[in-house]
Amino acid sequence: MALLLLAAIYGITQEGLFSQTIWNPVGLRRFQLYAEIFWAIAGAMIWWRPAWLGPLIGSIVVAYTAWYWGIGAPVAVIYFLGSSWLLGRRLARQANSATALLLGLAVWIFLISLAVHFPINTRAVYAIALAVPFVFGWRELAAAARAWRWPKATRLEALAQAALLFVLAAQWLVALMPEVSSDGLGMHLNAPMTIARDGLWKFDYQHFVWALMPMGADWAYAVAYILGGQLGGEGAAKMLDFALLVVVTLMIRDVARRWVPDTKATLTAALFASTPLVQLVTGSLFVENVWAAMILGGVLMLIEGQLVWAGVLLGTGLAVKLGTIAYIATAVLLGTVVAIRQKKAPQAALALVLLVVFAAPTYVTAWRKTGNPVYPFLNHIFRAPSFDTTAPFEDDRYRAPLSWRTLYDITFRTDKYYEAQKGGMGFQYFLLLIPAAFVASRRESRLLLAIGAAAAILTLRSEPNVRYLYPAFPLFSIGLAETPIGWGMVGVTALNVWFLPASNFYDKDFAVFRRDRRDAYVKSAAPQRELTEYLNRSAPGEPAAYFDGDLTAGLLGLAYSDTWHSYAYWWDLRKSENAEQLMAAFQRRHIRYVIAPVSGESYFPAARELFLRWTTAPLATAGTFAAYGLRDAPKSLPRPARPFDPTPVPPGDYDDMSHSIEYEGIWASGRYPMASGSTLTYSHGADDTAGLSFTGGGIEYWYTAAFNRGIAQVLIDGREKARVDLYAPSIRWQQKAALHGLGPGQHTIEIHVLKEKNIRSSDYYVDLDKFVVTP
Repeated sequence: MALLLLAAIYGITQEGLFSQTIWNPVGLRRFQLYAEIFWAIAGAMIWWRPAWLGPLIGSIVVAYTAWYWGIGAPVAVIYFLGSSWLLGRRLARQANSATALLLGLAVWIFLISLAVHFPINTRAVYAIALAVPFVFGWRELAAAARAWRWPKATRLEALAQAALLFVLAAQWLVALMPEVSSDGLGMHLNAPMTIARDGLWKFDYQHFVWALMPMGADWAYAVAYILGGQLGGEGAAKMLDFALLVVVTLMIRDVARRWVPDTKATLTAALFASTPLVQLVTGSLFVENVWAAMILGGVLMLIEGQLVWAGVLLGTGLAVKLGTIAYIATAVLLGTVVAIRQKKAPQAALALVLLVVFAAPTYVTAWRKTGNPVYPFLNHIFRAPSFDTTAPFEDDRYRAPLSWRTLYDITFRTDKYYEAQKGGMGFQYFLLLIPAAFVASRRESRLLLAIGAAAAILTLRSEPNVRYLYPAFPLFSIGLAETPIGWGMVGVTALNVWFLPASNFYDKDFAVFRRDRRDAYVKSAAPQRELTEYLNRSAPGEPAAYFDGDLTAGLLGLAYSDTWHSYAYWWDLRKSENAEQLMAAFQRRHIRYVIAPVSGESYFPAARELFLRWTTAPLATAGTFAAYGLRDAPKSLPRPARPFDPTPVPPGDYDDMSHSIEYEGIWASGRYPMASGSTLTYSHGADDTAGLSFTGGGIEYWYTAAFNRGIAQVLIDGREKARVDLYAPSIRWQQKAALHGLGPGQHTIEIHVLKEKNIRSSDYYVDLDKFVVTP
């Protein structure tokens, strides 16, 4: 442990973890305010009534959520999970509360996966269906209420509990905010909103390539969204995700309690909850908490010899994410050993059957529709014609090979393994996992560590993305409980807390405490959502193309993103060599509206050309994005459509749209609020020119520097006076190159587009913002 601590200090200093911008200043101030309020309340409770701390914080969470999202959000979550718990109790009367809840939730996910095929997914249907366990299980509910006793706690136990609640409440405040993440708005909130709107899921894999992927967690989010109603639906879905984090955390504590004191078990749970990666998968609407809960519950059932229920939970895990295979591989081996030793062959066979049954709906649907049961994965083997058959579907950004350095790299070079900063995975596994393997004295601890390690190795060999390791973290965390550091866990927890925002780029401002500031937050972090609402009001049901991201949730028409999510459209976008070809792809799909950056920049050159030539002025703007309409495409547009006046102009400003500027070649014009006069004219055709005749002693050439700019040759009276490199790593508006001392009289300036550029530039564009003639 001492050697690992020295290695951690080396990693933190060598990799410059503290030199990163982890918190924005406003986020740090908000977090400090939260900490002051929390510890003032917790300190008073620990001193006065230690046993009241947990119920008080829980009550505050429920009440604040009801105020923030409306009463429908917490009621929907409590109703759904209460129904799941009662259903699980009916199935497994001897199971503990967490296992019963997960079993009931697994059954509901299975039933919902069948229901989404039909137009029956309404608020009334789910309100009635979820009431059935309450009708038949009211005695269970009454018995649980009679058996409940006010918790007891010493001040020391309450202090450990406060550490756990402090971390969980921080995660809750981030999860409480509106969804702004790409995956959340592109998939995991998109599906519930679509189901709530249409009453069913159409499995339209031709449009959304992810429509046939395992979506068990999304089915659960859909029910919470529908029950939460129009105002609280989004909050209900996000709070269900947070509730599953709480379930996983309490399961870690309760299992660890079997062999360590309550205080240490609570600190172990707090250490898990402080993992920075937890903030990514809980602060945004991801599926990892549902996934981890099912796998943790399944593995614990397996270790306890409850093979049948292990099959149900692991099958549901496979219905949530295909990566569950890494855990099933070791689980089947362990289950076989248990079945032989305890003579439970019939139970093992039933467990395998239930595992297949609970996982089947998604994979059977994919197989029936495409011929590929794991569509779009492994399509080079199954060869569904609607997706690429030449190569496996993989994330090429993160392909680091497994080596003896991997544990160091995923801890201190986390940005190489998923969309995070260094330190975004947390530090406890680097510091404590290897020691835990040596000191683990109980069979359960060793099995949990072994299953987690085997699954992690299989995952890293196939998909080296740290986010896919998440279900192993609860297994590891229980194993860490036996490491002999006690309250030293608080120090690692504090280190993790500082690096919470390093896990993603969405939550550096921490939380938005006030409900009336949610709209401003969304406009800043996900302006596409505001523009989506604009299109829903102004052009309901119309398709729209989204550029620079997947934030498509909520559009009443078909939404096309410039990523693999809209695979067929994305492929056309990649193949389009010019705006004419892209416009033809738009016309085939009846796309007449575009949501894109106001800068007009896009990864795709054809899109940039289309923005300049055939979009209208912005119909609405939000932050750095705007909604545009598409004009009918003319057959050709050799230059900006404007008359030309060759008369020399006197000193003054002459915008790029001035009739006195002559353009030769293929130039295009577009509207950009940050440019002078809100317009730019540009070209990347070699030898295209823009010129102006003027009377004066000097002239300034104003332009925009950007990452795709080339080099402009500036001629005065036919002689080269300058070569201006327009490249910049980010957009810089209203830059200028001044040419003075020309002498009095009449002169001519010409801007020539050269086939030359900075080596770092992605293209050869040269633009003209305006000319300024000086006396």
